[in-house]
Amino acid sequence: IPPQLGIFIDADSMSAITDFGGRLSNLRFLDYTTSSLPYHLLRLPKVLVLGAGGGSEVLTALYHQASSIEALEINPQVISLVQTEYGDFSNRLYSLPQVRPVVAEGRGFIQSSEKKYDLIQIALLDSFSASSAGVYALSETYLYTLEAVKEYIRHLTPEGILSITRWLKMPPRDGIKIFATAVEALEDLGVKDPSSHLVFIRSWATSTLLIKRSFFSSSEIMAAKEFSRMRLFDLIWYPGIKSGEANRYNTLPQAYYYDASRKILSPERNKFYQNYLFYIRPATDNSPYFFHFFRWKSLPHLLKTMGSQWIPFIEWGYIVLMATLFQAVVVSIVLIILPLFGLKSSTKVSRHRLPILVYFLFLGLGYMFVEISFIQKFTLFLSYPIYAVAVVISGFLFFSGWGSYLSGRIRIGRAGGVAIAVGAIIIICLIYLGFLDSIFRRFISLSDPIKIVLSLLFLSPLAFFMGVPFPLGLSRVSVKKPFLVPWAWGVNGCASVISPVLATVLATSAGFNLVVIMALSLYFLAAIISAHL
Repeated sequence: IPPQLGIFIDADSMSAITDFGGRLSNLRFLDYTTSSLPYHLLRLPKVLVLGAGGGSEVLTALYHQASSIEALEINPQVISLVQTEYGDFSNRLYSLPQVRPVVAEGRGFIQSSEKKYDLIQIALLDSFSASSAGVYALSETYLYTLEAVKEYIRHLTPEGILSITRWLKMPPRDGIKIFATAVEALEDLGVKDPSSHLVFIRSWATSTLLIKRSFFSSSEIMAAKEFSRMRLFDLIWYPGIKSGEANRYNTLPQAYYYDASRKILSPERNKFYQNYLFYIRPATDNSPYFFHFFRWKSLPHLLKTMGSQWIPFIEWGYIVLMATLFQAVVVSIVLIILPLFGLKSSTKVSRHRLPILVYFLFLGLGYMFVEISFIQKFTLFLSYPIYAVAVVISGFLFFSGWGSYLSGRIRIGRAGGVAIAVGAIIIICLIYLGFLDSIFRRFISLSDPIKIVLSLLFLSPLAFFMGVPFPLGLSRVSVKKPFLVPWAWGVNGCASVISPVLATVLATSAGFNLVVIMALSLYFLAAIISAHL
């Protein structure tokens, strides 16, 4: 292996810059990684590398004589390190004639492009120690969702291959989940026999899944088998594999990966999903938590088999999330609700407070449920989570502020004003749930500034009407029962503290669309209650 420098992002997520001395022959070691398999099945491919980093996968493509290489990297600092600060060491990798570096997020780039590739390579984008990070399990990623895999397959040439390489984790889950995602993606695209479009291998540390737009030929299967045999890689799946061919070199107590692949391709798939120790159903754009594997039923088994050593082997962020929810409930009640009982008017509260408490509780929960859900949905459109957070939160605050300000000029009855605002919220949200994905696909190729402006325009009518119910309800309470105004503020604030965490809990289990539907139900009930304030 030639000299290398490691790049670490957030003290983790490593990639390497390699000094190959300008001679491709020095890169032979890269041919002994599982991610080099597709190059033994393709000739002079046009390659798209998602997450180029320090350039290892770009060098792998160069070593195997790729005709052209588009290297996507979301972080411009990484490109600068490779090209400028360590340019002499890297031999100006990203300036080579076959290589075109692109600073972009992978999913956004692929959806805005019409190009076709012989090979789309996604290799080891995440940290090997992601499990130990715990809350990494709650990181949203749109790179590994069912919709993303279908998009990648659509951008392949007729004989093209999608290659996804993951770190191997024990107990098995990552590779199994990506295999399940590939199978369901192929089925959604109309493939009748997904098993003939998949080749899956593993080493002691990584697994690589190949997904081909057409079926794998007998010569390609033979090449994959020979590649694996020469490098002591284990076969997990190929069309026609026999059980005795799996788990031969880097042996596990049993052929977990082969058994899982066989069951996912069988009619027993849903039963297998339900009974497996980890959550391995494919992630979707509606619930983009690919790294969420935790199931409560697996905890006793892990404690029994691993004892106190179970923490590094499981994504325990879901447990942290539940603990955070409990903490948010307790602390918000202690700091916001309990002090209200010290008010002199607290004796008057007991007889009148229930409709008011419920109204402002529902508004607090509903508002934040919608806001959190739209942050996630606009992350896919804007490509960068920090853009989505900034745009959605500022948009909601600004336009809701205008809705609140202008609500004082509504001449109709306050209950009628709430009903009109809630009706508008429900209609707009339902339209967005049905058509927002299509709208995003139409405009996703535009520049970031234009997409930010469009996002604010999309959010403005919804946020405007979401700013109306609170001040209308508060003005009604201040006239009829002014001693309950502090309670209205307190309950609403308490709900606003709890709801972001609760929304994530619900989205992890059932998706953000359900969170939005629940928010609309809360708004609808609040509109009914408003008549009794």
